[in-house]
Amino acid sequence: MTRDLRMLALKVYVSYGTMWTIFHNRLGFRKVCAAWVPKQFTDQQKELRMGLALQHLFRYQEDPAFMKRIVTGDETWCHHYEPKTKRDSMQWKHALSPPPKKFRAVKSVGKVLLTVFFDVTGPLLVEFLEHSKSINSDVYCETLRCLRRSIKN
Repeated sequence: MTRDLRMLALKVYVSYGTMWTIFHNRLGFRKVCAAWVPKQFTDQQKELRMGLALQHLFRYQEDPAFMKRIVTGDETWCHHYEPKTKRDSMQWKHALSPPPKKFRAVKSVGKVLLTVFFDVTGPLLVEFLEHSKSINSDVYCETLRCLRRSIKN
């Protein structure tokens, strides 16, 4: 913020203090950060998630130990990049303007697939698959075998 105002002040031949006063007091601008925008679910996806959550709640009410038997997993691509810091992505906006939106970057120089399985106590299995390798039934079956061994231990 200070750097931007200083550069602008130099370009229009005024002091930094004058530029700050113009931006803040006269124009009503404030420095704001972009907010990360979460995924938007469809109504059908919301209903499905609600139904599954209610099923788990009912089973938990019948048997509190049920939660200890749930194993879940997820996979995501981990990209090799340095995203802009929050400070780097700040921009001048009028106080009444909506904050800018910042979408997560999807392209990168390289990436690996991260697969994580966990239960109520924490991670059970963490695996990385290189970008050049393909996920096929053999790879996934081996992952599930590793998961089974992790659960038994």
